[in-house]
Amino acid sequence: MQCKDFVVGVLDLCRNTEEVKAIINGDSESGQSAETLGRQNLIRLKLAIKYEVKKFVAHPNCQQQLLSIWYENLSGLRQQTTAVKNLLVLGVAAGLPVLSFIYWIAPSSKVSRKIFRL
Repeated sequence: MQCKDFVVGVLDLCRNTEEVKAIINGDSESGQSAETLGRQNLIRLKLAIKYEVKKFVAHPNCQQQLLSIWYENLSGLRQQTTAVKNLLVLGVAAGLPVLSFIYWIAPSSKVSRKIFRL
């Protein structure tokens, strides 16, 4: 119980997102190699989930880091209303069969390469 409280206390002491990333990603060497690939490894977060350290996973700093990862390429979407988010999901769901058909018919065409960035 003291260990669980300790890790939550460490998250409380974080002053910026870099410190939160360092805690969540674990080893600085493995974190650097994962960051160079454009992805975080989140090793300590995975361990906290595995050992059911709910206070650590539910901590606002940890949740903020997860939200920034989730919305990394969609930063404007985060501020949108629920209605706009639902319309976007419906648009993607309706457009996906059309895009899949285009890719199926002509996988190496200019349109396919532009859409799927191949």
